[in-house]
Amino acid sequence: MSSGYLEMLPMSSVTLANQTHTGGTYATSASAVPLVVRTSAPALELPAGMVKWSHLEIIIEKGADATLASAQGFKAYVTWDAAGEDIAAGPTQTELSMVAGATDQAMASATLDISPSRPPDGEKSKAYVWFATNGFHTSSINTTGKRPIVKRCRLYWHSLSKG
Repeated sequence: MSSGYLEMLPMSSVTLANQTHTGGTYATSASAVPLVVRTSAPALELPAGMVKWSHLEIIIEKGADATLASAQGFKAYVTWDAAGEDIAAGPTQTELSMVAGATDQAMASATLDISPSRPPDGEKSKAYVWFATNGFHTSSINTTGKRPIVKRCRLYWHSLSKG
Protein backbone atom coordinates (compact mmCIF):
# COMPACT_ATOMS: atom_id res chain seq x y z
CA MET A 1 0.00 0.00 0.00
CA SER A 2 1.40 3.36 -0.99
CA SER A 3 0.72 6.63 0.74
CA GLY A 4 1.54 10.27 0.26
CA TYR A 5 0.04 13.70 0.16
CA LEU A 6 -0.86 16.54 -2.12
CA GLU A 7 0.40 19.91 -0.95
CA MET A 8 0.60 23.57 -1.79
CA LEU A 9 3.69 24.46 -3.79
CA PRO A 10 6.44 25.35 -1.29
CA MET A 11 6.79 29.09 -0.75
CA SER A 12 3.42 29.74 -2.47
CA SER A 13 1.21 31.08 0.31
CA VAL A 14 -2.39 31.84 -0.65
CA THR A 15 -4.11 34.98 0.66
CA LEU A 16 -7.82 34.30 1.19
CA ALA A 17 -10.23 36.78 -0.34
CA ASN A 18 -13.94 37.17 0.48
CA GLN A 19 -13.52 36.31 4.18
CA THR A 20 -15.78 37.80 6.85
CA HIS A 21 -15.07 38.60 10.48
CA THR A 22 -17.72 36.17 11.74
CA GLY A 23 -16.78 33.31 9.39
CA GLY A 24 -18.95 31.27 7.07
CA THR A 25 -18.03 32.96 3.77
CA TYR A 26 -15.94 30.81 1.47
CA ALA A 27 -12.96 32.13 -0.49
CA THR A 28 -13.41 33.15 -4.10
CA SER A 29 -11.97 31.04 -6.91
CA ALA A 30 -8.99 33.40 -7.10
CA SER A 31 -7.94 32.23 -3.64
CA ALA A 32 -8.76 28.53 -3.71
CA VAL A 33 -5.71 26.64 -2.46
CA PRO A 34 -4.32 24.38 -5.22
CA LEU A 35 -2.80 21.08 -4.09
CA VAL A 36 -0.34 19.19 -6.27
CA VAL A 37 2.07 16.25 -6.00
CA ARG A 38 4.87 17.16 -3.63
CA THR A 39 7.99 18.47 -5.30
CA SER A 40 10.52 16.51 -3.23
CA ALA A 41 10.98 12.74 -2.98
CA PRO A 42 9.01 10.66 -2.55
CA ALA A 43 6.70 12.37 -5.06
CA LEU A 44 3.86 9.89 -5.53
CA GLU A 45 0.94 10.55 -7.88
CA LEU A 46 -2.52 10.49 -6.30
CA PRO A 47 -4.32 7.40 -7.62
CA ALA A 48 -7.55 8.07 -9.54
CA GLY A 49 -9.45 5.57 -7.38
CA MET A 50 -9.02 2.89 -4.70
CA VAL A 51 -7.55 5.49 -2.36
CA LYS A 52 -8.59 6.82 1.03
CA TRP A 53 -8.15 10.48 1.92
CA SER A 54 -7.10 10.61 5.55
CA HIS A 55 -6.97 14.26 6.59
CA LEU A 56 -6.06 17.85 5.76
CA GLU A 57 -3.18 19.51 7.61
CA ILE A 58 -3.64 23.28 7.71
CA ILE A 59 -1.65 26.31 8.91
CA ILE A 60 -3.14 29.77 8.46
CA GLU A 61 -1.47 33.07 9.36
CA LYS A 62 -3.13 36.38 10.10
CA GLY A 63 -2.63 39.24 7.64
CA ALA A 64 0.19 41.68 8.41
CA ASP A 65 -2.23 44.42 9.56
CA ALA A 66 -4.67 42.11 11.35
CA THR A 67 -5.15 41.41 15.06
CA LEU A 68 -6.06 37.84 15.99
CA ALA A 69 -9.32 37.32 17.86
CA SER A 70 -9.27 35.10 20.94
CA ALA A 71 -10.07 31.96 18.90
CA GLN A 72 -9.64 30.89 15.30
CA GLY A 73 -11.56 28.37 13.23
CA PHE A 74 -12.42 27.34 9.70
CA LYS A 75 -14.73 25.39 7.43
CA ALA A 76 -13.42 23.77 4.26
CA TYR A 77 -14.28 21.68 1.26
CA VAL A 78 -12.25 20.10 -1.55
CA THR A 79 -12.97 20.19 -5.29
CA TRP A 80 -11.43 18.53 -8.32
CA ASP A 81 -11.43 21.80 -10.30
CA ALA A 82 -10.24 25.40 -9.88
CA ALA A 83 -13.74 26.75 -10.56
CA GLY A 84 -15.12 24.95 -7.50
CA GLU A 85 -17.87 23.18 -9.43
CA ASP A 86 -16.82 19.53 -9.01
CA ILE A 87 -16.98 18.63 -5.29
CA ALA A 88 -14.61 15.94 -3.98
CA ALA A 89 -15.03 16.20 -0.18
CA GLY A 90 -16.92 18.27 2.37
CA PRO A 91 -17.93 20.82 3.23
CA THR A 92 -17.27 20.49 6.94
CA GLN A 93 -20.60 20.66 8.74
CA THR A 94 -19.34 22.72 11.64
CA GLU A 95 -16.50 25.14 12.11
CA LEU A 96 -13.32 23.39 13.27
CA SER A 97 -11.27 24.94 16.06
CA MET A 98 -7.61 25.76 15.53
CA VAL A 99 -4.74 25.89 18.01
CA ALA A 100 -1.91 28.42 18.21
CA GLY A 101 1.09 27.60 16.05
CA ALA A 102 4.14 29.73 15.29
CA THR A 103 3.84 33.50 15.84
CA ASP A 104 0.62 34.86 14.29
CA GLN A 105 -0.41 31.42 13.03
CA ALA A 106 -3.11 28.88 13.86
CA MET A 107 -3.10 25.23 12.87
CA ALA A 108 -5.46 22.29 12.67
CA SER A 109 -6.08 18.91 11.13
CA ALA A 110 -9.42 18.04 9.53
CA THR A 111 -10.32 14.35 9.31
CA LEU A 112 -11.73 13.32 5.94
CA ASP A 113 -11.83 9.48 5.99
CA ILE A 114 -13.36 9.21 2.51
CA SER A 115 -12.61 7.19 -0.63
CA PRO A 116 -13.27 9.46 -3.62
CA SER A 117 -12.69 8.60 -7.27
CA ARG A 118 -11.48 11.27 -9.64
CA PRO A 119 -14.14 12.10 -12.22
CA PRO A 120 -13.27 11.97 -15.95
CA ASP A 121 -12.92 15.76 -16.08
CA GLY A 122 -10.79 15.95 -12.91
CA GLU A 123 -7.13 16.93 -13.12
CA LYS A 124 -4.55 14.21 -12.44
CA SER A 125 -3.00 14.47 -8.96
CA LYS A 126 -4.58 17.84 -8.28
CA ALA A 127 -7.28 19.13 -5.93
CA TYR A 128 -8.38 22.52 -4.59
CA VAL A 129 -9.27 23.46 -1.01
CA TRP A 130 -11.74 26.25 -0.26
CA PHE A 131 -11.76 27.94 3.15
CA ALA A 132 -14.12 30.02 5.25
CA THR A 133 -12.13 31.35 8.22
CA ASN A 134 -13.10 32.94 11.52
CA GLY A 135 -11.09 34.83 14.13
CA PHE A 136 -8.19 36.00 11.99
CA HIS A 137 -9.02 39.64 12.68
CA THR A 138 -11.06 41.42 15.32
CA SER A 139 -12.93 43.72 12.88
CA SER A 140 -13.20 44.12 9.10
CA ILE A 141 -11.10 41.38 7.51
CA ASN A 142 -11.72 41.74 3.79
CA THR A 143 -9.20 44.49 3.16
CA THR A 144 -5.60 44.37 1.97
CA GLY A 145 -3.21 43.48 4.79
CA LYS A 146 -5.92 41.94 6.96
CA ARG A 147 -6.82 38.85 4.96
CA PRO A 148 -5.71 35.45 6.36
CA ILE A 149 -2.90 33.64 4.54
CA VAL A 150 -2.77 29.87 4.07
CA LYS A 151 0.84 28.89 4.77
CA ARG A 152 0.47 25.10 4.60
CA CYS A 153 -2.22 22.81 3.32
CA ARG A 154 -1.68 19.12 2.74
CA LEU A 155 -4.14 16.39 1.84
CA TYR A 156 -2.91 13.00 3.10
CA TRP A 157 -3.94 9.80 1.32
CA HIS A 158 -3.21 6.08 1.23
CA SER A 159 -3.90 3.46 -1.40
CA LEU A 160 -6.47 0.75 -0.65
CA SER A 161 -4.92 -1.74 -3.09
CA LYS A 162 -2.15 -4.11 -2.07
CA GLY A 163 -0.26 -3.97 -5.36
